[in-house]
Amino acid sequence: MCKRWDTPEFSRQTAFDLAQLPPPVALPGDAFDGLVGPWIETLSNNTYRVSPLLSGAGNQALSEPEQTAVHTAIALGFLKRRTMTLFEFGTALMHALVAKSDGALFLLAKGVLDFDHETFSAMSDTVFWFPALALQPGQQLATNPEIDFMLRLAQFRIAAASRQTDSALIIMDRALELVEQFDDEELVKPSEVTAYSLLTLPILGFSEHSCTLPTHTT
Repeated sequence: MCKRWDTPEFSRQTAFDLAQLPPPVALPGDAFDGLVGPWIETLSNNTYRVSPLLSGAGNQALSEPEQTAVHTAIALGFLKRRTMTLFEFGTALMHALVAKSDGALFLLAKGVLDFDHETFSAMSDTVFWFPALALQPGQQLATNPEIDFMLRLAQFRIAAASRQTDSALIIMDRALELVEQFDDEELVKPSEVTAYSLLTLPILGFSEHSCTLPTHTT
């Protein structure tokens, strides 16, 4: 069971999510408890970490498709929960990007775009790495251009909230390039309007929009 996990921190539920991947682990609770101590460290209540002795073991033991399945299962496992902390959101986003899981990336991008400026500012500390991803022309965050576009808008807002002005403008260039790849021409104009509407807001401090936040901080 430990071979399926190779990330700094995780919960018991995440371990159970991975235990359902084929071949499923019989009695996952007992199997997990047997690994806690010698191979899995307890950090706090319901927070664990794989022993440094197993660092990189997942990449060595699993094939590329199996690794993709693990990353996808982790991302979807978080999305099935009623609420997520900002840390959990960042973890889900990281695994969804690694897996190139368009389904998980769509749900994450769709949820995050309704956040207000205060939440984006808080997220910038958790996903500080996100605004720096795939900034060169032709680089992708998702295989589907429409989902990639949604991710670019989220990426833009996080960059702007953290005052990464240069990165934010590069991200918008990538977003507008994606619009040209849309198969559905009816989506082109509304998407361009949405993108340009973000550019009309102050680049270093967007006006706040109220929304119901489906995450909570701990």
